[in-house]
Amino acid sequence: MHLRSHYLATAYHESGHAIVTLLLGHQVESINILDAWSGYVMGNDQAPEIAHWIERSEENGRVAAQLGRAWREAYLILHAGEVAERDLAPLSGGNISRGCSGDLFNKIGLMPSEEWVSDFIWRFFTTNFEETDGLHYEVK
Repeated sequence: MHLRSHYLATAYHESGHAIVTLLLGHQVESINILDAWSGYVMGNDQAPEIAHWIERSEENGRVAAQLGRAWREAYLILHAGEVAERDLAPLSGGNISRGCSGDLFNKIGLMPSEEWVSDFIWRFFTTNFEETDGLHYEVK
C-alpha cells in the first residue's frame, strides 16, 4: 500500500470508532491521526464503566443489566475501526493495517477472565460472548 493510502485507511479506521461512539450516545472529544500507521479517538472510555458495573454486580450478587450493555458497546466501538478500514477505505483491498492490533489488545483488556470475576458474572459473559481464537471474544 502506498503511504497516502495508509493515511486514508487510518482516517477511515478512526472515523469508524468515532461514528459508532456517537451513535451509541457517547461523547467524542477529538480524532487524531498521528501518522500513516496509528491514530486515536479521544472520547468516552468504557473500561471504568465496565469495572464499576462488575463491582456493583459483585456487591448485589446478580449481574446489572448495565454491565452487558457496557461490554457490548465497548466491543462495538473497538471493532468499528477495523470494519471501517477493511470494508470502506478506498485502496484497502479488504485488508487491515497493523494498527488494528491495538484495538485487539484493548478488546482483550475489557473482557473478563474466569479467575477475576464471580461464577455468575462469568456465566453471563460466556452466554453473551463467544471465544473465537483463545485470545478474545465476539458478541454472540
